[in-house]
Amino acid sequence: MAKNYRNTMEYSDKWKKKTGKLDFKMCNDYLFRVLLQADEDTLRLVISAFLGVDRDSISDVEILNPIILGENIADKEIHLDVHTMVNHTQEMNFEMQLLHHKGWVERSLLYMCRAFDNINHGDSYLDLKGVWQISFCNFTLFGDAPEFFSTYMFLNIKDGSVYSDRLKISNVNLTRIDLATDNDKKNGLVNLARLFKAETWEDLKMIATENKQIDHAISSAWQLTEDESIRYQMRKRAEEEWLWKDLEQGAIYAREELRQAKEDLDQVKGELDQTKGELDQAKGELDQTKGELDQTKGELDQTKAALMERERESAESKAYIAELQRQIEMLKQH
Repeated sequence: MAKNYRNTMEYSDKWKKKTGKLDFKMCNDYLFRVLLQADEDTLRLVISAFLGVDRDSISDVEILNPIILGENIADKEIHLDVHTMVNHTQEMNFEMQLLHHKGWVERSLLYMCRAFDNINHGDSYLDLKGVWQISFCNFTLFGDAPEFFSTYMFLNIKDGSVYSDRLKISNVNLTRIDLATDNDKKNGLVNLARLFKAETWEDLKMIATENKQIDHAISSAWQLTEDESIRYQMRKRAEEEWLWKDLEQGAIYAREELRQAKEDLDQVKGELDQTKGELDQAKGELDQTKGELDQTKGELDQTKAALMERERESAESKAYIAELQRQIEMLKQH
C-alpha cells in the first residue's frame, strides 16, 4: 500500500555532543532507507537536489514501498531502497549501493523498468508516469570515464535526439566528489555526497555548519540510530556488506590464483610444444640419418657382392692358370 509522507521528525541538536568515529556511516543502506522514510524534510532535500528546484516547490511526496521501521528486509528479495511518487507525475527511485556487484547495471535497469510498469489494465499508455532511477554508488561504474554525477536516457545513436524523457538513470559516484561541477554544488548534490561519505561526527558537524537542511538530516539520522531495533538491522546490513567484501576479496584472490595458474599452464604448454618441436626435428634428423645409413649399407652390400664376384673370378683365374701350368709341365715331360 502506498504511504503518504507526513511524518517529519523534530530537530534535536543533541547529536552535536557526539565525537569520534561514526558507529554507522550515513551510507548504511538500511539507515538510508529509514531516514528517507521517517523524515519528509530529508526526502524533499534529496529530491530537490536532483530536480534542481527549491524543496518547497514539491507539493506532494508519496512513498510507494514503505517498511515498518526496524523490521527485517528479506535477504532474498530484490528490493529497492526508496520508491517515491513526486507531485503525482514523476516516480523517483533512490538506491544506496556500496559494493560493485556483477550485474549492477542490469539490476538498476530492472528497478527502473519495474517502476515504469505503473498503469492498470484498460488505462491509457499516456497515463504512464515517468521513472527516474537514482543510485548513490561507492564505486566508479565505468572506469574509463569516471564522473561524479551522470545521467543516461534513451537516445538516437546517430544524432543524440531523445526517444523519451520518461525513463532516466542517474548515478552519484561517492568516490569522485572531486569531479563535481559547479551545478552539482549549486543544487546540493555535493553536500549529500559528503553527508553519505562522512567518517566521523566532526565531518558531520563541518557539513552541518554549512547547510541547515543537512543539519536537520543528521539530527534525524542520529535519533533513528538511537532505536535499538533499527541499530540491529543496520548492524546486520553492515555485517552483510563486510561478508560480501570478504567474499569479493576471496573471489579476487581466487581469480588471481586461477589467472596465475593459467599463465603457468600456458608457459608449460609452450615449453612442451617447443620440446615436442625439438623432438620432432630430432626424429626427422634421425630418420634422415637412418636413411643415409641404409643407403650406405646398401652401397656396402653392393661393394661386398662385387668383391666376392671378383674373388670368385680371381679363384677361377688361378685355377685356370694352374691347369695351364700343369699341362705345360706334362708337355715338357714328353
